[in-house]
Amino acid sequence: MLGEGRRDASAAVLAGGQSRRFGSDKALALFHGQPLVAHAVQAISAQFKEVLVVAKEPERYFALVSALPCRLVRDLSPFQTPLAGLASAFAEARFELVFAFAADMPFAADANLIDALRAA
Repeated sequence: MLGEGRRDASAAVLAGGQSRRFGSDKALALFHGQPLVAHAVQAISAQFKEVLVVAKEPERYFALVSALPCRLVRDLSPFQTPLAGLASAFAEARFELVFAFAADMPFAADANLIDALRAA
């Protein structure tokens, strides 16, 4: 059953960085043949009842994540900062608890890490 065994919490994948030093959108960078944002959503969706992909231009990621269990959220803040993305995630999340991480950090979706953070 969908949602069984998943945490009663939201996960927010932040995909709105400017990637100035990287030179292109890191969330779209390929890793093992898939964009990082797709890896991140796949890794986290088995663990949370709600997954949000937060970006200034969420339509850029629609084709990559539309078949995945997530919802695209537009970051409406004029500021280009992860805090703005977090504020958008908190405003849109169905759950009070939100685990947030950057799209270029797919290994942050480690269950032991999430449990340790929640316990702390």
